[in-house]
Amino acid sequence: MRYILLPVSLLLVSFFMQAQPLLKNDAPAKPSGGNTYAIVIGISSYQDPDIPPLSFSNRDAIVFSDFLMSAPGGLVPKQNIKLLTDSMATIGEV
Repeated sequence: MRYILLPVSLLLVSFFMQAQPLLKNDAPAKPSGGNTYAIVIGISSYQDPDIPPLSFSNRDAIVFSDFLMSAPGGLVPKQNIKLLTDSMATIGEV
């Protein structure tokens, strides 16, 4: 079986046991009673030479992961976020 990874600058997959609304004005997140998990992927260079390199995808993933841990991002615990950049972003890791 062959897998094809499409060029995506940033992919976020979140699983919510209970959804949290977007917050305004940097208000602190209110506990929802559920758990939030995220997989954040940023790939800047691909093995396929036909896919052009992207300049900041890996850095965007790191910054977005940091945002998720902040109050406006929902105070997602670090242990609930899986950050995969460049060569670490494999099908096996996902």
